[in-house]
Amino acid sequence: MRQGHPLHVRIEAKTVTQDDYGQEEVTWAAVVSDVAFKTPLTANELQALNYTATDRVWSLFLADAYPQITTRHRAVIDGRDIYDIDAVEADQIRMHTRLQVRQVTT
Repeated sequence: MRQGHPLHVRIEAKTVTQDDYGQEEVTWAAVVSDVAFKTPLTANELQALNYTATDRVWSLFLADAYPQITTRHRAVIDGRDIYDIDAVEADQIRMHTRLQVRQVTT
């Protein structure tokens, strides 16, 4: 994804139910859909034996104020990249929302 270009972001809430056999089923439902700009904050690479994980942290700037977004939600960018939400901040005049999001890949 290129930073500095508007991206489509969908904020989703997790729902856990049980199927007929008592197994948990996780589904995600859209809470907010908007345009955002993404900028990098940090990136770390961790290695162990035959395993490498990359932990990337980004800021997402949403075009509106969304007080309903929490760290229990997740962000899906352009319908394919999933990020955990670490922090949610509103600007002083409550016109925009900034999310700190994290993506761990292996």
